[in-house]
Amino acid sequence: MFKLKLFPKLALIMAAMATLPAAVISIRTIEINRVGMQNAILETHTALVESVSQKISDYWEGINREVKIVARSLRANIDWREKHSILQVLLDSNPSFVAIAVVDRKGKELLKAYNPDREANPSLMDHSGDELFQKFAKSRAPEMSPDIIEPPYTVGKFYPLTDTHSLFIKISLQSLNEHITRANFAKSGVVFAVNSIGRIFLPVGEEAVKKIISPESGATLEDIARLNVVRNSLMSDSVGSSEYALPGGKLAVGAFASVKSAGWGVVAQQDKAEAYISVERMKKDTLFLTLISVFASAILSFFIARGLARPIMRLGEAARKISRRDFDVVGILSSIRTGDEIETLSSAFGEMAVEIKQYDEMQVDKIIAEKTKTEAVILAMSDALIMTDTDGGIQLYNSAARKLLNLPESAVGEAVWRFMPDESMRSAFEDAVKNPAGIGREVSIIGPNTIKYYKTSSNIALHPQKKTIIGVVAILRDITLEKEIDNMKDIFLHSITHDLRNPMTSIRGFLRFLRDGVGGPVTDQQKKMLDTMDRSSQKLLSMINDILDIAKLESGKMQLNLDYANLAQVVRSAAALLDAMLVKKNIKFSIDAPADLENIRFKMDAAMIERVFINLISNAVKFTPDGGSIGVTMEQAAAETELGAINLVRAAVIDTGEGVPPEYVEKIFDKFQQVAGQKRGGTGLGLTICKHIVEAHGGKIWAESKLGLGSKFVFTLPIVKNSNGHI
Repeated sequence: MFKLKLFPKLALIMAAMATLPAAVISIRTIEINRVGMQNAILETHTALVESVSQKISDYWEGINREVKIVARSLRANIDWREKHSILQVLLDSNPSFVAIAVVDRKGKELLKAYNPDREANPSLMDHSGDELFQKFAKSRAPEMSPDIIEPPYTVGKFYPLTDTHSLFIKISLQSLNEHITRANFAKSGVVFAVNSIGRIFLPVGEEAVKKIISPESGATLEDIARLNVVRNSLMSDSVGSSEYALPGGKLAVGAFASVKSAGWGVVAQQDKAEAYISVERMKKDTLFLTLISVFASAILSFFIARGLARPIMRLGEAARKISRRDFDVVGILSSIRTGDEIETLSSAFGEMAVEIKQYDEMQVDKIIAEKTKTEAVILAMSDALIMTDTDGGIQLYNSAARKLLNLPESAVGEAVWRFMPDESMRSAFEDAVKNPAGIGREVSIIGPNTIKYYKTSSNIALHPQKKTIIGVVAILRDITLEKEIDNMKDIFLHSITHDLRNPMTSIRGFLRFLRDGVGGPVTDQQKKMLDTMDRSSQKLLSMINDILDIAKLESGKMQLNLDYANLAQVVRSAAALLDAMLVKKNIKFSIDAPADLENIRFKMDAAMIERVFINLISNAVKFTPDGGSIGVTMEQAAAETELGAINLVRAAVIDTGEGVPPEYVEKIFDKFQQVAGQKRGGTGLGLTICKHIVEAHGGKIWAESKLGLGSKFVFTLPIVKNSNGHI
């Protein structure tokens, strides 16, 4: 991803802040001024056409008013001489009238008055063949000729007089022509009037028409008549303006107005480029000034940004040197002479660099001292210590590990299990690295003449500050001496128990003879003493048998008598043997066996499994207070193993007793282990025997407990049943 450095970023930001508002305001101002000036120009055009149209309207209203007066006089019952006098008076009073004639129904002039200065043909004419007369004869409404006779710029117009007569008047439009011609403006601005069919009527003359229709465009009067602005001037009831394209593609702006009294339209037209020349000039001037402002702002921003960025870049360079443990930054910081807060920051930064240098020197000494101590401790350890990363790569090891695993000098970075002497140790070490803080495993290394035993343990190594995982520390502890002592202790116990079993059996036999009176009569008090001695000898014999059974189970010499049995019945049999203990402590006992387990029989040593239940239930009775409860639950389950999915039965003995402390949950299945602080009884071998019996059946046993909330001892047995309910 592309990233801008500080200096160009500052320059761009400052230039943008300086120029963007000015540019936006300039553009907005140009737009507002353009619209305002265009509206002003169009309003000027509109006012002009409105003035001209009003002039034309007033002109024709005056003509029509005088014609109405004359027509009223001519309808009077007077002779033709008087009528001629009336017509002559009208001619003399209004110079716009060129000639006036009374026309009959067939179009023949009956009486005529004329202005000798303007009328070249004073004779009576026949209009029967004129298209204008024929149109008038049909409508009997005032009709004016569509063309102007030039010179003297006259038009003919018929007015109704009576049902059988009409007036034909030649009217001079010279004054209107002059007025419209004078209304032309600027270089290309022109005002013209169109008749009812859209043809240009005024001004008259070829030169005037050329100003309206450019000869280069090749347009005709009919093309002008088809323009929207011309059509609007004839049909619209109001004054308006628009922009449009002339024939040939040239753009123009114009205004229009209608003259209803004459059926004409008035158009004011100007070349668009000329009309808006002031707008374009204003736009160019504004853009030019804006560009100058932007350029000046960019240059100013460049120098300001450089003045701001240089000291910061110097500080960044100094910081990078410090990060490389190079604290000599005086030369870099001395060039910062801004005279403001940045120079103050530079001075503070230099002081900080000096302090960091002193602190770094102290920390280096401290780290070296700590490293020396740590290495001394690690090297002095008799146990093999290896630190690896999370993938098993060696990072650190002590001399004991080097000797044990015969590690070369280049072992750092290599996978640790490459140097393991046998498969059992390799497997144990992989488990220690991949599952740190798990349960340690014991491994043995068989030498030429000796066997060495080691126990693996591992834990996660965390960064002291970041608290992130940096590796795994594994320790191989030599437990050969402990193993030998345990073996000696087991051998001694097994020997002594064998030697004690026969004498104890004889003692119990003779006690039974004495109690039965074989040696002579005994008193009641003596009988009680003998009963106590018998119970004590029975406990001692049970302890001896437990020790012998443990020895057999550990050596694999205990034979299981497997046969089909029902687990629910085995539980009930065990509970029946302990019924007296349950009743004595008023403990509520329950068995929860689902219906499907009631009908399943599978292979097991029923006597051994019954012994497991007896040990677990008697333990629960021992640690459950009077009035408590003990329950046995059973259920079917499934589990995934290396051999695939198998069916299991899970049994649990649950009590409401004291509970087992967390540190003893795993230990209580070891030999002679009893919870410190709790009441003791027995040898501490009952749970160990349970573990061996369950594991001999291919199952597992474990405890779940919380102090004060009771305990739960769970074990599983595999079952594979056939159609008959047998395995």
